[in-house]
Amino acid sequence: MGGPMRCAISVISLAVLTSVIPAQGTWELLHPTRATSQAGATLTVQKDGAIIVGGKNPATDTFVVDAPTALTDVTGFRIEVLPHDGLSAKGPGRASNGNFVLNELVLSAASKLSPGRQKRVPIGSIDATFSQVGYGAAAMIDGNVKTGWAVSPRFGQAQVVQLAPVRIVKHRAGTVVRFKMTFAYGSQHTIGHFRVYVTGAPGPHAAPGSGPGVWAKTQRRINLAIDRGVEWMLARQHLDGSFRDFAAGGYPSGGTALAIYTLIKSGVDREHGAVQRGVRFLKTRPPVRTYSTACQVLAFSALDRTEHREWLERLVRQLVETQRGDGGWGYPHGAVDLSNTQYAALALHMAAKRGVKIPRRVWKKLAERVLDHLVEAGTGAYSPAGFAYRPKGKASGSMTAAGVGTLAICDQHMKPRKNQVTVVIKRGIVWLGRYFSTSSNIQGSPRWLLYYLYGLERAGGLTNVDLFGPHDWYKKGAKWLVDNQAKGGSWKTAQGEYDVNTCFALLFLAKATGSVTGGQASGARLFGYEDATKDVSLRINGDRPLAMFIPRFGDKALAKFGWPGDEKKGLRVLKVEYLAAPAKDMKGAEVIETVGWDAKEPSGRNPFAARHTFAHPGARWIRVRVTVALHALDAEEAGKTQQLLSDPVRVTTWDVVGEYLAYGDAASHNLLITRSTSAATASSEYGGIWRAVRAFDGLQSVGWLTKDNDAEPWIRIDLDRPVRFDTLVLSHTRSASKRKSRIRKVKVTINRRNVLGVIDMVMDDRRKTVWPLPKPKNVRSIRLDVLETQVQGLKGVGFAEVELQLRAGKR
Repeated sequence: MGGPMRCAISVISLAVLTSVIPAQGTWELLHPTRATSQAGATLTVQKDGAIIVGGKNPATDTFVVDAPTALTDVTGFRIEVLPHDGLSAKGPGRASNGNFVLNELVLSAASKLSPGRQKRVPIGSIDATFSQVGYGAAAMIDGNVKTGWAVSPRFGQAQVVQLAPVRIVKHRAGTVVRFKMTFAYGSQHTIGHFRVYVTGAPGPHAAPGSGPGVWAKTQRRINLAIDRGVEWMLARQHLDGSFRDFAAGGYPSGGTALAIYTLIKSGVDREHGAVQRGVRFLKTRPPVRTYSTACQVLAFSALDRTEHREWLERLVRQLVETQRGDGGWGYPHGAVDLSNTQYAALALHMAAKRGVKIPRRVWKKLAERVLDHLVEAGTGAYSPAGFAYRPKGKASGSMTAAGVGTLAICDQHMKPRKNQVTVVIKRGIVWLGRYFSTSSNIQGSPRWLLYYLYGLERAGGLTNVDLFGPHDWYKKGAKWLVDNQAKGGSWKTAQGEYDVNTCFALLFLAKATGSVTGGQASGARLFGYEDATKDVSLRINGDRPLAMFIPRFGDKALAKFGWPGDEKKGLRVLKVEYLAAPAKDMKGAEVIETVGWDAKEPSGRNPFAARHTFAHPGARWIRVRVTVALHALDAEEAGKTQQLLSDPVRVTTWDVVGEYLAYGDAASHNLLITRSTSAATASSEYGGIWRAVRAFDGLQSVGWLTKDNDAEPWIRIDLDRPVRFDTLVLSHTRSASKRKSRIRKVKVTINRRNVLGVIDMVMDDRRKTVWPLPKPKNVRSIRLDVLETQVQGLKGVGFAEVELQLRAGKR
């Protein structure tokens, strides 16, 4: 933060907490002289200063705790909630599950000489060892009794919350501190066991478990989290290069553009097949709405290729033209809001960095509009100020991050810079520091928690600020993200929306906007391991191609099969074979690469490296088989060999080209879309985005899906006029991970009675079934009857896309 802001508000820095802090050193345990409950519970102060809450257990309550201290200068306050055997799930709350919700905390203080003259203590920052998702610690000081701090699912554990005042609390004769705690959630969500503390030590107060060594471990976890997230994204991509989130809700290209931007920023090569396929998809779907247009600008700016420059400039012109007279953006229709405006601003900023010219008036009008969203929270020149979704609305974490980041963009592009903009940016940073949270979007919807975290990254990166208040936003945000990543590599909120939330998380971790420290992710892909106890180890890296090599032979294998005199020189290798199979049991394994060697010499440190490119994407298992020559003691043993096998290593490959690149713009060749207005009926429909009409909407991410009890599935598509085709292309519906049933055989009938034949489907979700006709046919209707299915769990089946193409002659 800049000097003027520090001098103006004198924020007392507290440590970034990562574990429960022992009550020792600089913290003074208080022994309350008063502890009351407004609703009739009994608060009993123990000899050790702890307060146990018993007796009546009301639905809601307010506790008031007064405690004296000899400190004349108080620089920090602390509440420690504690487990107890007498509480459900050992607490620390009195709710049936052991939780609590502290909705509001008001701190006040008075001199020991006049303890009744309590004066409220303004809070400058707050931090906690743990917060429940959607219930961050900052919520207890936001003035909103409907929000609060909670700790699910960490029941039966001690947690700490620390608060720093805006200014040091001074009383020459000592201080009486009052903690007023409001529990308004209901259902008996009050605290059952706690202690209170103060400190007079200057900040920051170092927290055990947050030193350089711990952060080094977290950095390794971050790298792994990015790799896992990228793998999940690559596996999530659909045949046409698209991603599902919001695709069927008016944003057919928006989520995909965000995903391609994320993959590039996470270290995936711009020439990777997944990126190129996504680019083809985007260029067949010109965006209309602001979010989609902005995300495409981000993607093509990150791609930075000459062949796409015209497309990028066209998108930028569209954004500039849809800017309203007041400087903001809507959807583009409807009222202007700060969210659409933020996306447009970031997109124009990234395009400008690629040399696309943006009119100066755009930045001036934009800054003026964003200032209209300011929500005053104080009277001082540098008092905290948040931002709202629309003018005169309520400030929230996500919108304040958006406001700060957007004004920082304007500040970079406006000449001369406006002092008012600079001041408001600093005020927004103070707000983000005061209400900082990684587990909740303060005063905003929990649905946009990950969007808020990415907003913090943009605000921090664009302002070159590492700290919001006392909080290292990247370290704390990164730790929360790696702790909350799903096993498969994704992130989500209560609404799901896995694709976009995983994008937001990866963009945060990769510091996509570019801040004062760190850099872009490596995107490294490593498989296998090195183990001295195994006969031979296997390591694999890359994608297209895969690089396979032997890092070492096992100690026992070297001792048993090494020749006399070859100690520490390796084995007498005859042949190294790399095998691949669809399953870990390696049944049906095929040799994909072979490396020969002259066994007259020991292998030494030769890694026997080989490269291989798979034609199709997906997961497979690879192992290495090494044939070594045994030392012969006599003529009868000459020529004997031994085979050494590594453990199978699971490998995923996504960087494939060939037929897959064509999937990206396949919709532009589907005659059901380009040459006709079509209607569809089916034996049944699962509903929602899985209706029959979705089988020819140009999106692989949605499609037709039957109900699970449909015994004879079929779909018929009727065209308003005949079209001529010579190729039928079908692809499986991929609806959810638990829905694995697929169509095996399908009968094709055109024009109500002309049966063309039966198709055997390619049983691979990542490939299309292509069925060429002997000669072109005119079609007014086509019916597909499912004759056989491969049932795994739920029985619903369907087609993501039905494509009629004319590949020979005129289209």
